[in-house]
Amino acid sequence: MPSKEVTDRQKSAGAVVASIEAHGGDAGAALAAQFKGVLRKGESAPDVALALQLFGRLLARDAGALVEADDRHEAEKADDDAPRAARDASAAAVREACAVARDGVAAVYGDAALGPLGLGEAVPQASDGAALARYAKRAASKLADAKLALPKPKTRAVSIDREALAAGVREPLPTLLRSLKDVERERRELEGTQSAKNRAVAQHDATFSLAANVTSAVLRAAGMTEQADRVRPSARRPGRTEGSVEEPADPAQPAAPTG
Repeated sequence: MPSKEVTDRQKSAGAVVASIEAHGGDAGAALAAQFKGVLRKGESAPDVALALQLFGRLLARDAGALVEADDRHEAEKADDDAPRAARDASAAAVREACAVARDGVAAVYGDAALGPLGLGEAVPQASDGAALARYAKRAASKLADAKLALPKPKTRAVSIDREALAAGVREPLPTLLRSLKDVERERRELEGTQSAKNRAVAQHDATFSLAANVTSAVLRAAGMTEQADRVRPSARRPGRTEGSVEEPADPAQPAAPTG
């Protein structure tokens, strides 16, 4: 869904553009009448109404570009869900296989056999997929190495199939490795859409500041004080009109009665 920061900017930009369309002509005519008495020979009054219209078009263009950049960024974030779910599921499977192998080796050969088989350290958490993949790859290789000597079993009554344990670790490993690459690719793509959005925000806010300040000043000069106040840019929140910014709650004020 659209981000609130962009939606708020879109609403404020729309308010400024609408004010220009509704009042720009009248404001331009009022200023032209004021300028008429001070024009010198050969001079003509500037077309203030057209200038306002052009500022409005610039603002509408940059507000539209911002909304598009935000939509692309939100869509890219939504694309991350499937790769992350695949990564988490495969990481859980790999970790479980590693834990089974580690517990089995320790039960039959004792803890002394864990190190030589790449199982000496605790199995990494599923949340650290890269470390888990390295751990599993090393353990699977050593478990399958028949030349690797191990201590005598703690008892002859129990034995383990090292190749079967290695296969259990290897089986979910390719899926984990693919999903890690997918998640990393999505992360880079998300960084790209975030950068594009940041640039669109900066461009919008610069245009908004110009358009809103000029519009507010022209309307005020034309005697439209109320309309001018409605489009005055906020000094605290870039890209928004003063009237669109909610005032923070005053902690000194008593709470409203309830019930």
